[in-house]
Amino acid sequence: MRLLTLMAMLATIPACQSGRITPRPTGIGAHVAAAESAHVDSKSEDLGLSAFEAKTKAIVDEWNARLVQPHGLLLILDLTPEDEALRRAASAPDFAASLAAGIAERQLVVAAAERNPKIRASFLKLRGAINQYAQVTYLDTILSQYASFQRSSRTRVGMPLSDERMDQKFPFPGSLELKAALVKHSVEETRARHAGTVRDVIVGARVLFASYVFVGRATHISEATLTYLTQLEEVARSKLEAGTGSKGAVLQVQVEVSNLRNKLVTLRQDREVIQADIARLLNVPPATQIGPPTPTALRGPPAQPEGLRAVALKSQPNVQASEARVRRLQTMIELAEQTAYPPLSAGLSTMEDPSHATGGSDKEREPFSTRPKIKPDHWFGTKEAYLREARESARAAEARAQATRNATVFAVQSAVAELSTAHRLHTLYRDVQLAQAEQAYRDAASGYAADRVEFLNVVDSLRRWLRFQLEADRAVRDIHTSRVRLEGAVGRPVGEAPR
Repeated sequence: MRLLTLMAMLATIPACQSGRITPRPTGIGAHVAAAESAHVDSKSEDLGLSAFEAKTKAIVDEWNARLVQPHGLLLILDLTPEDEALRRAASAPDFAASLAAGIAERQLVVAAAERNPKIRASFLKLRGAINQYAQVTYLDTILSQYASFQRSSRTRVGMPLSDERMDQKFPFPGSLELKAALVKHSVEETRARHAGTVRDVIVGARVLFASYVFVGRATHISEATLTYLTQLEEVARSKLEAGTGSKGAVLQVQVEVSNLRNKLVTLRQDREVIQADIARLLNVPPATQIGPPTPTALRGPPAQPEGLRAVALKSQPNVQASEARVRRLQTMIELAEQTAYPPLSAGLSTMEDPSHATGGSDKEREPFSTRPKIKPDHWFGTKEAYLREARESARAAEARAQATRNATVFAVQSAVAELSTAHRLHTLYRDVQLAQAEQAYRDAASGYAADRVEFLNVVDSLRRWLRFQLEADRAVRDIHTSRVRLEGAVGRPVGEAPR
């Protein structure tokens, strides 16, 4: 009787997908159809990930296209089609030997942008940072595809794979989007660092070239002054031999000659140091012979100096890097909060904790597990302390960004004042004091030859004329260096005011 009852109960159980229980299998067509339908469903679920991957690939392709022509990244260096010849010459094998013929400022700047190791290193770092986009998508894509296959196939082989949780279906900012934003801000910061490296190298090259020109001019002026002192020494000796002069005059002129010759030795050493610095900047052998510099024409005051501060806050690489760092830290905090805090869930009465799985292929899940396999996530402890630390770091980054903006505004204002002062001094020496000092020396020299002027007055007038000549050329150097520092503070070339 019990056997008949059991057979009747088995007859009421609905058949499985593969057919009723029979001694022989009836075929696998139903299984194949079920697997194909599940595969199609998994593809539809991965459309969002595929679209995200295509979007990031388009971003990477755009960056790679920009990096093929890196001149668009050089904010402070505005390369023109005429500079292509200089770029090719800087890459030629005989570039180091060609420097013996002389060098111009534009040649130095273009060659530094092409050959300097710091610029090359920062460019390679930027190109490497672009690969972070791929790191965001590849691993998530592989894991998603594997998990989709495991869920759809239901092989029941190996360790059990937890089902998709209901909270993953809830509309919430995805971690992939946050990771992509994190990479975007990181790449922006790296690009700004690269622009800052280019700025430092170019500014240093132009300041070095202005010093190179000034040292050459100072050497020429000192050698000419030494010729005048030698002539004065001959006049003083002849007067001493004739009995109309004093021995003190000869000693005085000899002291001036010794002092000037010592300064000439220092100037020649400075020139050798500058030449070695140019070789370092251009990445050529230290013993490379550097020819004389070609002086650069003076440029007028900057156009609209009152608006340069606003331009600097947008173009300065330091400001861009600090602001990108703030955005990156904020995105990191948002991603950490999404990972640490319990996410929103639509299934409030379901029990979806994967830690309750007991393992095995065919083992049943217990409704309550007294000993979970993984350690509970104490988000309210360690991770909350980490988030508090990260928030403080973000506030510190915002404070540093504000300090960078303040320093940028001050640097622009200081460079404008230095440039204005250099222009005034150059005008003063060129139009007034140089001519007057030269005339005073010539009058004193002729008066001493006629025994109407003391020898000390002649030496003082010659010393004053030498100092004014050096100050005039130093003012020219300061005009160039102040303009270069102004462009470095602004972060881009500065136009010239109409004359």
